[in-house]
Amino acid sequence: NDRETDEFKMGDAPIVEHAKLMLFTTKTCVNCHQAKKMLNEKGIAFEEYDAMASQDLIQQYDIMAAPTLIVTDGSNTVKYSGPVEVNNYIAKC
Repeated sequence: NDRETDEFKMGDAPIVEHAKLMLFTTKTCVNCHQAKKMLNEKGIAFEEYDAMASQDLIQQYDIMAAPTLIVTDGSNTVKYSGPVEVNNYIAKC
């Protein structure tokens, strides 16, 4: 099964350098607040999106859980879905 043909790579892919980070959260998500705190503590720049108000992006990136971190440089996109994958990304930084 060739994963390179997938439109979005999953969280085990390498970190995309010089990328834009988009964190999709919900207002009541405890793990989302923790992910934001950890990103801020590491000094990692990101844009936060309310999953409920960003339905077009939710569909574009096939987001099914909060928090989800999208790391993209325009041509490569890596999706870290759920608190474990988001935390694993942050730990690698």
